[in-house]
Amino acid sequence: MRRWVNLCDHGDIVAVPRPLKQRFPSVDLDLTDSIAPFDFHRAAPYLRSAAVAATPAPFLANS
Repeated sequence: MRRWVNLCDHGDIVAVPRPLKQRFPSVDLDLTDSIAPFDFHRAAPYLRSAAVAATPAPFLANS
């Protein structure tokens, strides 16, 4: 892994403390987004997130 991008939902109390970079200095980018109102711990809402889609996009375009 060359880059650590952390994304959490605004309402996710498990994703505290924010920003995660305070505890893990190797985090390159710390994003907070509205993933889902109640279902933010499941993979599907994260995978539908525009923030998640945008993160690998520059690397996929060069493949």
